[in-house]
Amino acid sequence: MSSGDPDPQIPPMPDRTPEQAQQEHRSAQSAWAPPQDGGTGPGSVPGAAHSPASHDSPEPHDPAHTAAPPADGSGPTFDGGAAAQAPGSQPTAPHSPAPQPPYAPQTSGAHGAGPAGEVPQPAPAPGYAPGQVPTTRRQERKKSTSKMPLILSLSAVGLVLVLVVVGALIVMNVNRSQYGPETVAQEYLDAVAAGDLAAAQEITPATVPNGANEALVDPDIFAASSSAIEDIQVSEADINGDTATMTAAYTIDGQDYELPLTADKSGRQGVFFDQWTLQPPVLQTLSVDLTQTADATVNGESVDLATGATEYAVMPGAYELVVPETTYTEEGSSGITVGFAPDAEPQPATLNVTIDVTDAYKEDVTEAVNTMLDECLESGDLETECGFFDRDSFANADEKETYDTLQTDGVEYEMTERPEIVVTDYGVPGTGSFYTDDETPGEVEAEVEDENGAEYTLTSELRPSGTVTVDGDSISISFLYNG
Repeated sequence: MSSGDPDPQIPPMPDRTPEQAQQEHRSAQSAWAPPQDGGTGPGSVPGAAHSPASHDSPEPHDPAHTAAPPADGSGPTFDGGAAAQAPGSQPTAPHSPAPQPPYAPQTSGAHGAGPAGEVPQPAPAPGYAPGQVPTTRRQERKKSTSKMPLILSLSAVGLVLVLVVVGALIVMNVNRSQYGPETVAQEYLDAVAAGDLAAAQEITPATVPNGANEALVDPDIFAASSSAIEDIQVSEADINGDTATMTAAYTIDGQDYELPLTADKSGRQGVFFDQWTLQPPVLQTLSVDLTQTADATVNGESVDLATGATEYAVMPGAYELVVPETTYTEEGSSGITVGFAPDAEPQPATLNVTIDVTDAYKEDVTEAVNTMLDECLESGDLETECGFFDRDSFANADEKETYDTLQTDGVEYEMTERPEIVVTDYGVPGTGSFYTDDETPGEVEAEVEDENGAEYTLTSELRPSGTVTVDGDSISISFLYNG
């Protein structure tokens, strides 16, 4: 039957119309598949063992295996079926068997011979099952290659993740080893060890405690130190949030020191790395008491020092203080080595500088005392600055009454014994002192008359003491007491 021929007429069943029968025929024809044994020859009914009624669901249709209707245009017959009835007649049949699909007559071939004029059918491929569409190699290759972009994408993602992890580990390692709080602490201590005060202060300006004098925190004095910190070891920092604490150990002249340090995270540097700011360490202080400061030097550098007891802040190192000799003082010097302060309010270390007075000073002070005593003797006054005599020096009331009757001028004095004066070192800057040796006091006598002209001889022990003022090469008595 050609493609343009009408569908074969299917006898209608009692309960269906011709149109329904034709529709069932088409459904059965599209669902039919050739038998796997290739046919048995003339007279056999293809598909009898595989009738549509024997399948739960129709197999996919393969046009290559669809049987064509007979060329003469006659319709198929059914076992036990009846020929088509004339229009208008009622079909009668003892039963209504399920319609069989049309078959394709087969010719002789590898799989059997059929009636002449039958259309030959190709042999099924090995492994072929009815209704299965074979997959070509090109389709398999296409399926295989279609997975490559996904595999490459997953590989790229995995590589990126690996690089991210490796990069993060590298950043963490570099961040801790080169940009951690220990690094900034090491840089600061290295600058101190090199005597580079400017570099150290740029990292963090050290704290000057107790309002100490900063005259010795001087770049030249610090750089000229004969000893510096050595063997610096910074412990691993204990980081808590944005604060890191650590301990630095170092030595100066073989003496061990420890310094607690704290750093604060203050931002980022170079996008990935932490920025740490070192909290300022506290400087040690020196207590110096000087009576002479002219032309004084520290570590060979001239410095303007204060007279009297003064507290100075110093960087870690060695300090040699020298006060040169003058007319009245000998050279004085002293040295000390200090580290950083152990706490925020350190006790000052004492730098003792002993400045002895010269013999010229002792002689000039003794001479100044004797000169003053002589001036008092020559004054002729009963009461003088030297305190030879006064009313309170008399022991009883009778002597006090007699003293009240004495003339206050015209007194003739005689020093029968001159006291031995002991001169001390400078007590405070520019001031010296003296006193009388207990074993060798002096003595003075005075001849005086009362109101009636009666003459009296008064005797007094001389034990002068007092202070002197030193002004360059000049000494003057600032206070004298006869006690």
